[in-house]
Amino acid sequence: MDPRFLPAFENRIRTLTANDPFTWIRDMINDAVNDALAPSGMSLRADGVLFLLVNVAAMIVRPWEETESNNFLNVHGSSLAADLQDIMGEAQAIASVRNIREISANLLLSVTATRRGGMRTLALNMWGPP
Repeated sequence: MDPRFLPAFENRIRTLTANDPFTWIRDMINDAVNDALAPSGMSLRADGVLFLLVNVAAMIVRPWEETESNNFLNVHGSSLAADLQDIMGEAQAIASVRNIREISANLLLSVTATRRGGMRTLALNMWGPP
């Protein structure tokens, strides 16, 4: 990542995580990083954090809460956390093979695109059939 953009990414993360559901999602991301990346000495870049925050909130949590009820994280939080763990674990495996130490938004995008059929949150059928 071009270091010029790091402050902008970090500022956006700080702004978003000042509010729910972003705070909860950030905690889930941190747990996934601690479990999957930290033991191998890898980290999640700021663009990767922002990618997950924005996409999880905008494509999963907020649409559910606007359509069904304002309780997504209480009802489906464990499924979302497990999906994030799986995504981070797969990103870690790919990064290890490629000798990458930091997980980027691009790598996460690639992982989520190839894991589409294995995501627990797909069972909510928010986007129709795969």
